[in-house]
Amino acid sequence: MNTLLKNAKIFGHDSSNLLYVKESKIEYIGNDYGMAPAPDVTVDCAGKILIPGFYNTHTHLPMTLFRGMADDMPLDRWLFDVIFPAEDKLDGGAVYHASLLSIAEMLRCGVVSFSDMYFFSEEIVRAV
Repeated sequence: MNTLLKNAKIFGHDSSNLLYVKESKIEYIGNDYGMAPAPDVTVDCAGKILIPGFYNTHTHLPMTLFRGMADDMPLDRWLFDVIFPAEDKLDGGAVYHASLLSIAEMLRCGVVSFSDMYFFSEEIVRAV
């Protein structure tokens, strides 16, 4: 499918407002309707900004469960007194469900790929 996104603010292009996508690949960015082939679909993006996807290259998805736990502590105390004891109580089910939550949050914020390193990796893979 060929799609024309019009009237958009395109990140990195001060004056361009057209983006033509042919079969999932960007073929044209500019202002000249004549340069973009006839699309199958046209989307009016007035008031929107088009930005590239984000890549999260260092995650611990299940740690979503620990959000807000003792945020005001020094790192060593936070890790040894709060986080490590909490992690000892995790099981595969908790990791799976926390990973689902984290993935949903990343998708909502434009993250298109991530690299995770945590316990119960098979549960994280299952969530993906």
